[in-house]
Amino acid sequence: EHYTERYYFPSNSYQCPPVIGGLPIRNLPYFVTWEDYYLCGSLFSFAVQSMADCSVSRDPAYRRSRGLQAVEAFEICCRKKIHPAESLALLGRSEYYLGDPEAALPHLLDAHRMLAEDGKPDATTSMIIGSIHLGREDPVTALGYLQESTALDSTLANAWTNLGVALTLNNRQPEAIVALDRALELDPYNARAWFNSGLFRLGQERWAEAYKYLVVASDLQTENIEALQLTEHARRRMVRDGGSDRLQQVRSEAQDLASSLIGGDALLDYVDPEGPGLRYGAPDSLRVTLPDIDHAARADSLAAAYLIDPDPETRELLAESQIRAGRPRRVLDLLAPLWPDELSLAEQRLVLQADRDLHYPDRALAMGELALSEDLHVDQDAGFWSLVATICLDHGRREAGLAALDRAVSRAPTNQALLSFRQIILQGGIPDKK
Repeated sequence: EHYTERYYFPSNSYQCPPVIGGLPIRNLPYFVTWEDYYLCGSLFSFAVQSMADCSVSRDPAYRRSRGLQAVEAFEICCRKKIHPAESLALLGRSEYYLGDPEAALPHLLDAHRMLAEDGKPDATTSMIIGSIHLGREDPVTALGYLQESTALDSTLANAWTNLGVALTLNNRQPEAIVALDRALELDPYNARAWFNSGLFRLGQERWAEAYKYLVVASDLQTENIEALQLTEHARRRMVRDGGSDRLQQVRSEAQDLASSLIGGDALLDYVDPEGPGLRYGAPDSLRVTLPDIDHAARADSLAAAYLIDPDPETRELLAESQIRAGRPRRVLDLLAPLWPDELSLAEQRLVLQADRDLHYPDRALAMGELALSEDLHVDQDAGFWSLVATICLDHGRREAGLAALDRAVSRAPTNQALLSFRQIILQGGIPDKK
C-alpha cells in the first residue's frame, strides 16, 4: 500500500547529446529511482548516461559504479538487439573507461566491423582501438585506426594526439609534429597534448620549444611530476647549449600562455571529453591514453640503471617512479641525504611528497616557518611552495601554510586555483592547531 507514496522520477540527465550515429535520440526519456537505478523507459539512453557519468567523474568509486551499470545495460541492449552495433561499440567504450582495454578490444573490433558494414563508421571507436594498440606497443596497427579516426572526424583532439604518438613511433616525425600541433589547436586546455608536444620536441633536441611546451603542461596540470621533471631537464639542456640568455623570455611566454588558459572559463571545471580512460597514465616514452603502467617494475629497472650510471637525470626518474609505485621510503633513502642543495627543484618536490605520504611534516614545517621571514631568498617555484603550504595546513599550521601559499602565488600570480585556495584559508577554512 506504500508503493503509491514512493517517488519515482525521470532523471534530469536524460537529455544527453548523441554519442554515436545520432544516438541516443534527444529527449528520449528513461526513469530512475534512488537517483541512479534504472526503472523503465529507454534502456539505451540510461546506458549512455551511465557511461557519460563514468567518463567524467573524478570519484573512483562512483566512476566504477556507473561504469559497471553502463556495461550491464549495454550487454542487455546487445542481447535484445537494441541498436546492436552501437550498443556493442559503447559496451567496449565503457570497458575501456573502466580501465580494462583487453576486455574492450574484441567488442570494439566487432562493433567497428558491424558499423562499417552498416555504412556508419564511428571515429571514437577507431580512436580507442588505435589507442589500445599503442598500449600494446603495436604502433603500426595503431596508426591505421588513428588515421581513420581523424579522417572520419577531424575535430577529435585526442585522436590527433595519439596519431602524433603513433607517427613518432613509426619514424614519421614531420607528420607527427603536425598532428600534435593540430591537437593543441582543437583543445588548448588539454595538458596531455602540451606534454606530448613538449616531449616530442625534447626528443628532437629542440630545447627552447620543449621547455616552453612543458612549462605550459606543468602549469596546467601541477600534479604531473613527470612534466615538472622534464621541464627541468629541458631547462638544463637549454642552458648547457648556450640558451641561458633566452631562458627567462621563453619561461615568461609559457607562463603567460598557461595563465591565459588557466584563467579561461572553459578550464574551470574542465574534463577530457573522451573520459578518464583517455586521460590517465603514461608509458615509458610518449604519454598514451592507457592507465595500466607497472610503476614498480619501471622503478626497479631504473634502480638497476642508476647503480650502473648514477647520473642526476636517472635519479629524478627513479624517484618519480618510486613515488608512483607507492614507495615513499625509498624516495627518502635516495634523495633525503642530498637535501636541499644537491637536488633539482623536481627532486625537492618529490622529497616533500614522500614526506607527506609518510606523515613526516618536519621538513615542510621548517620551510613554512622560513617562508614567514621576509628576507628569505630562495629559487623554489610555485609547485614547491604550494606543496609546503599543503603539508603545513595538513598539520594545522595555518600561519606558516598561508606564508608558503603567498610564496606560491607570488611566483604564479594569475593561477586561479592558488588564488581561490588562498581565499579559502583567509576565510577561516583551515583551523590552526599550533
